[in-house]
Amino acid sequence: LLNPLGKVPFLALDDGTVLYPSQVVIEYLDSLSSAPLYPPGGAARFDALRRLALGDTIFEIAVQMSMEGWREPAERRDDLYAWLWPKIERALDALEREFKDWRKFDIGHVGLLQGLSYVDAWASDKPDITGNACAQWRKRWPQLASWFSDAVERPSVQSHYRVPYDGDTSAQYHNEAVKTVLALRRPEYD
Repeated sequence: LLNPLGKVPFLALDDGTVLYPSQVVIEYLDSLSSAPLYPPGGAARFDALRRLALGDTIFEIAVQMSMEGWREPAERRDDLYAWLWPKIERALDALEREFKDWRKFDIGHVGLLQGLSYVDAWASDKPDITGNACAQWRKRWPQLASWFSDAVERPSVQSHYRVPYDGDTSAQYHNEAVKTVLALRRPEYD
């Protein structure tokens, strides 16, 4: 496996180095940018990293609940929903309170966009999801919803927000790409 966790995304560099998980990939790509999203240090950096982690965790929790919804209704674990929904509620409560202190768009906001966009697409207007605390999230957390609506209009977000992938998705293409990366791997990574 290129990523021992068996997850995507990962980034395979030309020299055979493989970077994962997503936060490492993003920071690497950001290091190449002339307009970095990661603050250079101090309180601003740690605040951005905290929001990035919060957004990633909101995303992971929402995905976990979404996957639980794939089960037959009789097999679903309502206790899982009862345990996870309050986590998202507390996170959105905290974000609603701190919204007014946000200034420059940074990597923390990117993480929040990821988490909120999944909640927005999966949970909004779906009261049938067991214990759904986010069926009307935009009404419950209006300042956060306003920020989200503005943030998704940024040109950097619009270029890929809910845009279907139009590349080659065939198994053959992916198998060839993996073979190419494996051929480049350096022995010290094995």
